[in-house]
Amino acid sequence: MNDDLRKMAPWLGGILAVALVAMLGRGLFGSALTGTEAPALDLPIAAGAGALEGDRVSLASLRGRVVVLDFWASWCGPCRRSIPILNDLEAELAGEPVTFLGVNVEGEMGPRRLQQVHTELGAHFPTLQDRTGEVKARYGVSVLPTLVVLDGEGVVRHVGTGVPSEDSLRATIRELIPES
Repeated sequence: MNDDLRKMAPWLGGILAVALVAMLGRGLFGSALTGTEAPALDLPIAAGAGALEGDRVSLASLRGRVVVLDFWASWCGPCRRSIPILNDLEAELAGEPVTFLGVNVEGEMGPRRLQQVHTELGAHFPTLQDRTGEVKARYGVSVLPTLVVLDGEGVVRHVGTGVPSEDSLRATIRELIPES
């Protein structure tokens, strides 16, 4: 029996390593950002409402609102599958103090192409563009999509990776909406 275990040890170690990486990638251990003030964000609206006017979004301008940031890229399949979920929640929560924002992390993508992709994906919420990758780095984004939910005071309350569960995300957001 001892020899069998020795033969299996490298395989078991490999399986455990893969499981650990998968858990980290899915955000099962949480994020160092959770419970802290959100890093600064001041980016131009690159697609969707406000893009043609050259509007910018800063977190300071969104105080008092729950903010859902969706870090995404056009080549990311799970990112594409997340957008309908976010669209549905945005429509459902219309009238509530909640703002949904996409944050595209493809610095090389031009504004015309980004607007085209935004339209193709059917995103209803504005998309900001992090051309330099600075915001992505501040938020510690290493997996796409990454979803960050902030409360009305600008504190990070949820960080998740991969395609979100609509029910779970809805519950997270609703919990943060102040009672009227």
